[in-house]
Amino acid sequence: MPRRTVPLLAASLTAALALAACSSPGTPAPVTVRGTLDLSSASGWDETAGQSCDYGNTPAQLELTTGSGTVLATDTVATGTLLNPSVCALPFRFTGVPAGAGEYGVRLPGHGTLWYTARQVTRPVTLTLDTG
Repeated sequence: MPRRTVPLLAASLTAALALAACSSPGTPAPVTVRGTLDLSSASGWDETAGQSCDYGNTPAQLELTTGSGTVLATDTVATGTLLNPSVCALPFRFTGVPAGAGEYGVRLPGHGTLWYTARQVTRPVTLTLDTG
């Protein structure tokens, strides 16, 4: 038994040292911010809940920004799923986002920015746009 423990301990120590060499101390790992852009329409869509829906002829470009306005990431949303006949949920995802910013803004150009804390973006966020 002791002979098996020593190689396993050595392998574990080697792996731990290799991981430590790959990351900077005190630098948080990048995060992924995800959520949905929910389009709400009183006139609704012709489809029923669960079917696909879209943003329209031109996909929407979403931006993830810092509090100072620096764009950290972008994503294009085009198609989604009907939650009910009057709400279309379009998923988005920003990957490789630097962690540790005080606040993050999700901006839909022409419609404004919604602000979230670093803790809030660890869970899916929802933006709602009333299209009339």
